[in-house]
Amino acid sequence: MIRMAPMQVPNEALSQAGPAAGERALLRAVLEDAVRCMAGEIGPVRERPVLAADARAWVTNPDRRWPMSFENVCDALGFEAVALRTRLLRDHPALAIVDMTDARVAPRPRREAPAEADVVRMIREGQPLRVVAERFGISISKASIISSGSPAA
Repeated sequence: MIRMAPMQVPNEALSQAGPAAGERALLRAVLEDAVRCMAGEIGPVRERPVLAADARAWVTNPDRRWPMSFENVCDALGFEAVALRTRLLRDHPALAIVDMTDARVAPRPRREAPAEADVVRMIREGQPLRVVAERFGISISKASIISSGSPAA
């Protein structure tokens, strides 16, 4: 079998298999994660603007000293870094970061868990599980689980 020098290997072969396929898969995953963060698609909802800002900072940083820099990732994957950066910044405008210390953006209050005794009492009174679930803001399956775990339910 004749081995080709890295410069002779067609680009299609580099994309899926061959030498360093695992490393290229990792680089693709890093780039894909950055794109999805910039789009505000992943992460906890309240953290998405921060993740988007971090990804945007990574994309806009031209520093090549770090092996996992945007420029180096693009080069390793065969993408034109300037063109990809321009497109990403155009297609994914910066998300507004919410100041969690602002009194107007208070965290959502947690709903109190229903008292199991109240759920059981309503079910013993003959209320349908649907009605009990709606009354306490829980799922029908949760109402069922609570009622089945009680003695003589």
